[in-house]
Amino acid sequence: EALFYSDDRKRKAARDALISYIDKVVCASYGTDFVVTHNCGAEKEHDRPVMMPMHQILQEVEDKSTLRKAQHQDHCLDIKGKVMECRHCRKTFSPSECINMGVSHLRQQTLTLTPMRDHGHANSDIRDAPDSSTVMKKEWLDHAVIRHPFDFDEEGRPTEALKQQLHMTEAVVDEANEQISHKWLHDRNLRRDLLHFVYDEHDYSHRAACFNGGKAECRANLPEMASEDSIIFDNGAIDAIKQGLRVDDHRDISKDNSNREKTIQRHYLNGKVEQKSQYMILPKRRNGSQFLNQHSLPISDVLGCNTNVTLGDPSHTFYTT
Repeated sequence: EALFYSDDRKRKAARDALISYIDKVVCASYGTDFVVTHNCGAEKEHDRPVMMPMHQILQEVEDKSTLRKAQHQDHCLDIKGKVMECRHCRKTFSPSECINMGVSHLRQQTLTLTPMRDHGHANSDIRDAPDSSTVMKKEWLDHAVIRHPFDFDEEGRPTEALKQQLHMTEAVVDEANEQISHKWLHDRNLRRDLLHFVYDEHDYSHRAACFNGGKAECRANLPEMASEDSIIFDNGAIDAIKQGLRVDDHRDISKDNSNREKTIQRHYLNGKVEQKSQYMILPKRRNGSQFLNQHSLPISDVLGCNTNVTLGDPSHTFYTT
């Protein structure tokens, strides 16, 4: 109730405390800044593709209506998840493409072939996609995420089971005159990202359940705009975001008299009646995580599954798995 105190100082303190708690228990971002390989049209002086971490070369598309279209059951098929663009040449990318490129880059960095082997995708867990990008094999990815709870202890350190499995794999590979280091699979943050990529990454083409009730737009409101901070939105602010307006222009929209018709009257047994706005909490979200469900890191580490959590007032806490 303190979220709606009439006293500005008390209301701000309550909201800051809630945001601080949300940042500890809910996550909506990947933790790895994946390296993207890109033939940038603005970098013609380079003979080879540009390889940079996502935050250095990619940004969210300037046209925010693209994210709105990506939520639509028909328009999403035109957008194809491409909600990021190169800062220089404006070529668009999807988060899925970037994650696949990032994992491929990590594997190539640790791959050494002997002259006897033919070059190409010697790391057979990566395959070529029709558009010449690289895509992780589903079988390998499933194996990596299913093992996640067994590969790290409660302190986040690699277990003996993981070390033994990687040692055996390297021994078999070495017999084929090929040397591959799998030490990068000891990176818990990266393994977490693979886990959430499989279980919490929303498909850009959505599913039938996204449009239950005859809705034309995804009921999960994904993709969601990137945000450096977690924010509490009331109805007016949520509507503003859906219209593609900037977050910073609507932080105080709950004080606008034009939104009073969207408040809820709460009747208590003692006869007291209060008016409160509906609200929803949007955790901070890094660029590249626009399609990622809100999730719990500790629960995911233990169970190795989808932990989608939506938070807000009672009308918004409707889906927790």
